[in-house]
Amino acid sequence: MSKKPNQSAKPAELRRAAEAQFKTQGPNPQTAADPQRLQHELEVHQIELELQNQELQEAQARLETALDEYTAL
Repeated sequence: MSKKPNQSAKPAELRRAAEAQFKTQGPNPQTAADPQRLQHELEVHQIELELQNQELQEAQARLETALDEYTAL
């Protein structure tokens, strides 16, 4: 993703990033049958959630650092 670490990603950006990551891992959803399309959607959502979780963990680490710096003052 090409965002700055202190900016939160928009859902559309996360979706695009998850789709790009999935393209290297799975079948083409346009040519897939319905069960495969559903599997694709679930896998993309899983990747989206993993990206959101990573972003939240990074934000939490930044907040903890800021709190430590504030406490040290």
